[in-house]
Amino acid sequence: MAERARALVAVLAVVVTGCSGSAAFAPPNTGAVRDARAFLDRYVAADGRVVRHDQGGDTVGEGQSYGLVLAQVAGDPEAFARIWAWTDAHLRRPDGLLAGRWADGAVVDDDSASDADLLTVWALLRADVRYRAAGEELAKTVLAEEVVALPAGPVLAAGQWATGQPATLNPSYWALGIMRDLAARTGDPQWTALADTAVPIVSELTGGGTTLPPDWARVDAGRVSATPAPSGQVPDVRYSLDAQRVVVWFATARDPAARALAARWWTSLGETSRSTPIALRLDATVLDFPLTCQLEGCDGPARYPARTRFRSSPRPPRPPRPVTRPPGTGCSTGPGRSTRAGPATTARPGSRSAWPSSPPTC
Repeated sequence: MAERARALVAVLAVVVTGCSGSAAFAPPNTGAVRDARAFLDRYVAADGRVVRHDQGGDTVGEGQSYGLVLAQVAGDPEAFARIWAWTDAHLRRPDGLLAGRWADGAVVDDDSASDADLLTVWALLRADVRYRAAGEELAKTVLAEEVVALPAGPVLAAGQWATGQPATLNPSYWALGIMRDLAARTGDPQWTALADTAVPIVSELTGGGTTLPPDWARVDAGRVSATPAPSGQVPDVRYSLDAQRVVVWFATARDPAARALAARWWTSLGETSRSTPIALRLDATVLDFPLTCQLEGCDGPARYPARTRFRSSPRPPRPPRPVTRPPGTGCSTGPGRSTRAGPATTARPGSRSAWPSSPPTC
């Protein structure tokens, strides 16, 4: 968790100090360079694959995308080239989006995650001219395949699988500063519209900042509401590892309304008693603690004995399904996604939205 936080801070160093700088590999500051270098040294293999050592040695699209940006923070164009080459060869789907997960030599989750696609677009367009065409192509695909229309405006869905009815949203994917920078780099105002829509949606979800942002949300007949994760691994609505990024993206945005929301959230999050829990309810009461606290004990659980300390058991994965690809795509085949399994849905053709046609009771 600490390493993930430091990696995010290193990325933010680029966002905050000015997204539109022309020197993509010019290190923004010494602390960010040190943290980016530590990430690259620990997680990036010689072939450019970003390895999750604590998750059985698999690789996810988000890891590759963060690796690309962190290579730029570290001022390491050679690492950037290796990471992109592996990503392009192993995770690119026929439509150009990134597959979600790779393990044991094959893609095991073909569903895209729009935060991985967003960061990859940004990294490619910040790099030199060799990567420009790939970045522009991916940018167009994201806007065409991962955006849904709401009454408030267009919004970035959680992935191509999430654009059906009801649509699935992950507010932590809405990196406002990056979206606005992409509008400047591509000349496409749709990126600005995505950032503009994200702020009022999150404000609606959080009662104007009176509650914390949720990890996940869904759209039913144009109405956005907080909901448990589509994987079914936890039964409740929560502020956890995903939603923590919402606070960061909004606090660093050059948008007064977004920053005002982050300031209101901080009145709850700034309390020391909330630094240990891994998950909070949206009213900021403690919901869950890290496994190390559960096994070894720490101050947080001792001080809040009446509150939930153990995570719910995850739902068993669904049986594997084959994933086929046209020859020459540079991608492997493998069983399909288990983490987005769920009941039958009402969705547009080709969608993998994991929600039932009626919203759950939350």
